Amino acid sequence: MANDARFWVSTNGDWSDTTSWSATSGGASGATVPDSDDRVTFDRGAVSVTAGLNQSAVDLNWLKILPGYTGNIGTSSASLQISVSNVTLTTPIFQIAGKGQYNFQFTNVDDINISSGTVNMNGSGNLTTGDYLHIGADAVVNVNDTVGLDTTNVRVAGGALVVTSTAGGGNSFLDIPSGRAVLRDAWDTIVIGRGASVRTTEDFSATSIKQGGELEISASGTIAELEAYTGSTTTSNTGGFGLTFTNLYRYLGSQFLLGSPTEVTITNEFFVGSVA
Repeated sequence: MANDARFWVSTNGDWSDTTSWSATSGGASGATVPDSDDRVTFDRGAVSVTAGLNQSAVDLNWLKILPGYTGNIGTSSASLQISVSNVTLTTPIFQIAGKGQYNFQFTNVDDINISSGTVNMNGSGNLTTGDYLHIGADAVVNVNDTVGLDTTNVRVAGGALVVTSTAGGGNSFLDIPSGRAVLRDAWDTIVIGRGASVRTTEDFSATSIKQGGELEISASGTIAELEAYTGSTTTSNTGGFGLTFTNLYRYLGSQFLLGSPTEVTITNEFFVGSVA
């Protein structure tokens, strides 16, 4: 396997063109187009990737977008199709630290670290088991179409996660100490820090929510367990559909506001003292 380094030096925006690639940062163009096992870096220049976007047969060892690169990848109607999960020679790395707009349709992708920029995950399919998605303070990640975050560990640390995908979160674990998230469909465990806000849309369900910030539920569904430590929980389920809390633990200092009480069912409610 080659495990070659490839750097974007394009003047025409075509991923499939050898003139778009160099073997060294800022070096001469003419290197072969990235193939599976290769390491791709965008570290300078402003030329966006607009052509040659179907790279669905390619599985990279890493893809890095660094602050020196100011272009975009893909468009709102055409995503870069690629995988970043090959572990033949290196641990897969997908790192985004640019300020642009990045549109992807993944076949497989493992750990993702997004510190800045706007990333749109389009198309279909799930991120593979064991994935880790980290969203930093200057990043916005939109999960669209039918992209699933099933069995993914997601951490939002100051940025934003907006899920409009009908596949939802599946068995995902979401940790959001700060920042905001908009969620729909099924999730496993959600931990909301005091500096965070979460809003749900469409049918929503969760096995466990540990809430210290702001939680707004504007969807029908079932939450098996909500532990409301601090902050406020608001329901605004006005669509005529049912919302059920199986076990609700309300700690001293938390607020629970029912926007449509007749549509909300609380099976077991427990009032607890201050958080230890």
